[in-house]
Amino acid sequence: MWLNGFNVLLLNAPWKTETGYGVRSNSRWAHTRKDKVLPFPVYLAYAAAVLEKNNFDVKVIDAVASELSLNQVNQAVKENEFDLIAIETTTPSIEHDLKAAEFIKSNNDIKVVLMGPHATVFDTELLEKNNFSWFDHKELTIASNRSFTD
Repeated sequence: MWLNGFNVLLLNAPWKTETGYGVRSNSRWAHTRKDKVLPFPVYLAYAAAVLEKNNFDVKVIDAVASELSLNQVNQAVKENEFDLIAIETTTPSIEHDLKAAEFIKSNNDIKVVLMGPHATVFDTELLEKNNFSWFDHKELTIASNRSFTD
C-alpha cells in the first residue's frame, strides 16, 4: 500500500455552538445537545483499526469530548508531525468541518482528507470548491484521483 507507515490523525473536529456540543459519530443524525453526553466516535475507531491493521501509525483526537479549540488541535498536529489528517464530516457540521480543515491546512504542510457522509455524498462539489482529497465513507478508500505524494 502506498501510504504504509504514514502518521495519520483521525479527527472529530471542534464543534460547539450556542446550542451545545456537536454529535457527529455513532448517531442517526448529527446534532448539537446542551448536555455533554457524547457517544464514542465509533466510526473513527473503526477507521483507526483498519489503518493500524495496514501498518499506519494512527492517533484519534475527539476535540468535541476533550473541548479542544482549533488552536489546540493545530498544536497537536505540529507536535506529532502527522503526514495525513482525516476529518469526519456531516451535513449539519460541514461549516465547522471545513473551517477546521482550512485552518489546519493553512498552518501546516499536510494533506487533509474529509471523510464521512457529507464528504461522500457531496464529494464532487467539495472537490471543486476546496483543495482537499477525500476518503469514501463506506470503504475507507481514496475517492479522488489526487495523489497524497503530490
